[in-house]
Amino acid sequence: MKPYGLPRVLDLIYPDLADIARFGLKSSKSRMAKKSGDIPNSFRSPTAKSAVRRYWKRAERNLARKNIRERVYDYE
Repeated sequence: MKPYGLPRVLDLIYPDLADIARFGLKSSKSRMAKKSGDIPNSFRSPTAKSAVRRYWKRAERNLARKNIRERVYDYE
């Protein structure tokens, strides 16, 4: 079974706040810790992060289905 997730792009090596919001990455990758040690979240809600992650997984699955369809029709 193929794991679906983020596309392999060079922006993900050193993500900034825009990349974190775009791909739904961990907020600890770019945020500085507060005095208490807590790391603030880049998203307004956890559901927003989940929605972004679901979007990328669906996009990857659709791309894989498209590739399979192209291969099947090439053989016919």
